[in-house]
This record gives sequence, C-alpha cells and structure tokens, in this order.
Amino acid sequence: MLHLVLGLALSAANAAAPARAAYVGSARCASCHKRQAELWRTDWHARALAKPSHDTVVASFEPALRYERGGTRAEPFKEGGAWLMKAEIADGGYRPFPISWVIGGRRMQDFLAMLPGGRLQTLPIYWHATGKGEWVDYTTLKQGSLTTQHPFFWASFILSGDWRPAFD
Repeated sequence: MLHLVLGLALSAANAAAPARAAYVGSARCASCHKRQAELWRTDWHARALAKPSHDTVVASFEPALRYERGGTRAEPFKEGGAWLMKAEIADGGYRPFPISWVIGGRRMQDFLAMLPGGRLQTLPIYWHATGKGEWVDYTTLKQGSLTTQHPFFWASFILSGDWRPAFD
C-alpha cells in the first residue's frame, strides 16, 4: 500500500507542479542562511531524499540478491557504479530500473525510479536498515500476495508501455 500511496502522491505532485527555475541546491541557500543550514546538515532530514551515492545508500546491493516472496520478484544490484533494481512489471516482464532517488536510510530506505515524462515510481522492495538489515516488500506484508494484475501491484501504473526507465 505504501508504494501505491507514494506513487499516487508523487504522480499528482509531478502532474500539478508548475514550471519553475532549476534547483539551486543546499549550498546556495546556505550562503545566506548559515545557522539554519548547519542545523539542517546535522539532522536526519538532510538525508531524507538524496541521489544514490556511496554516502547515501545503506542498503545491500552487492552481491546481487534475488528477492522472491509473496508474489514479488525483484533484484537489487550494482552495475558500473550505478544502483539498479530489476523488477517484474504488469505484463510479466522483468526489467532493470536505475535508481534515481533514495528515501531515508536510518530505519528504512526506499528507492525511486524516474519513468518517462519525469514521473517517479517507488520500486517494489525497500531496505529495512534496523536489526539485521534485510529487503522487505511492505505491500505484500500488509496486503498479502498480489498478482501482477492487482491494482495494488507496485507497477500497476506501468501498463501502457512506459516501463522503460529514464536514465539520469
């Protein structure tokens, strides 16, 4: 359900977002707002959403792991310095999605792929960082096993051939 809700929220936000100037980054804001920037930098919120890097990805992508539970099939892996996740889509295909954004990292870490048209999509499994560290499919835990045709299936929005990810 988390994937569906986040996917809907991000789709709505992307569709409703007005055209605006390019993102200028934290460093530019910090030049005028030094104290706020320092407080933010030492808080976990500074790492809430980030591009994938060795500093931001806490999940285990090496060696590649094949996750198959509750009807979900996914494979997080690294290739040529990039973080990717192969995942099953609604037509039964198994496709790689480059990870464009990382959410969280202290307790859990979700991964987003950029689809054509700039739409962000949460990938089907997340990393549970506390305890022993493991990959988890929250939707299956809460909803039970889902088929690829179920409306709560992570890729139910990827039905019209737009499964091809936009590479950053």
